[in-house]
Amino acid sequence: MADTLVRGFGLRLWKTSNSSGVAFAIRVTDAHGRSVRKTYDPFKDYLSNPLRSWYFSERYMSPSGSIMLSAFLEPAREWAKVEIGRLKGRLPSEEEIRLAEVEYSSMRAKTRRYIEKKSLGELCEIILDERSRRARGWTEEYADRLRHAFDKFDSQVKIRDVTLGELSDGRLTELIEKSTISNGNLRNLRSLLNVVLWNVHEVGGPSIGKVFPGGRRYGLRTQPLPSVLDDFTKENFLEIIKGARELCLDWRASTCIELCFHFWAPITRIMSGRWSQIIENRWYPYSASERSSWYYRWSRIDGPEFACLKRAADEAEEEGLHSDFFFPSPVFPHEPVSNIDRAWFSLLSELELPRLSLKQCVTRYRQRYPFLTWPDPNESLRIAAKLSKIVTKRDLSN
Repeated sequence: MADTLVRGFGLRLWKTSNSSGVAFAIRVTDAHGRSVRKTYDPFKDYLSNPLRSWYFSERYMSPSGSIMLSAFLEPAREWAKVEIGRLKGRLPSEEEIRLAEVEYSSMRAKTRRYIEKKSLGELCEIILDERSRRARGWTEEYADRLRHAFDKFDSQVKIRDVTLGELSDGRLTELIEKSTISNGNLRNLRSLLNVVLWNVHEVGGPSIGKVFPGGRRYGLRTQPLPSVLDDFTKENFLEIIKGARELCLDWRASTCIELCFHFWAPITRIMSGRWSQIIENRWYPYSASERSSWYYRWSRIDGPEFACLKRAADEAEEEGLHSDFFFPSPVFPHEPVSNIDRAWFSLLSELELPRLSLKQCVTRYRQRYPFLTWPDPNESLRIAAKLSKIVTKRDLSN
């Protein structure tokens, strides 16, 4: 059934001996004259993020509890326009890009206002909902432990009904530090709240920061960041990133330092990153079992990260190293580098900056500049294809 607004887009109907179905799809010929059919996946766009999913389904839920297909019509049309344009080899015009940016900004602002009115308890329940829990790979037992930890915390500080708009930066951490819940509940509470805050960021909600509770009790930092970092501007951080590229003699250290400012994963994970962890245009620093109970799931690599990874691949190839690691040890190529502190402090000395740890600088940078503008979808696909060639080449050499 063809759509009346977007040519090549419509409803696809099918029936088998056991079932039948309906979905939005496109059927067009690409730039090379080949017939292409693609089906729109609403779950990929909406249900991958529990807060966006809930925000959406609350408005379009049918009486039976399912989301009606008609609710996805407008997003599916937008998807069809992009896909058809890409298949035809047509890049978006400047006006189309501008309108998309305006619409994106408007949607994020609208979502932010909506989420600010939601209480912390409501947001936690969204994350622990059965559908969201299964999407994250969490077991019911693990979700129950997270809920129990939040209930214990709420019984002491009464924060369940506090809205997100009322939570100032750092207030959560202060309340958690003052609580007397057990270390096990403290760890589970941190995991839950960090997932909530991460998803709030993803949909454009207010920035509250990350939660670092109980440092004194099990090794997390309790000391505030050095006051000298308060005077650091974005230009200072960009100077460090540029300096790492130009001043560091060792390509491993310089590229790793730059990636630390782009990726959200811990520095140790970046140092030990593997090519085999890259799938299309994403890097998965944790295994499936680790991702089931941790909020670092993946990092996009179709932005400035791609140039860093491309450089690492070229440098390793020039040295004749064939390793699965981004930054293989020059002595033992089948092991990653273990320390980049010397290069880091040498860089700070060259730039005449205070002696700060890489973790301190990266932490402040991530707090202030947590989001980047990603390239257009066509550029993302081209970069994903290039990354696929690099990874395939690595696999063959191993």
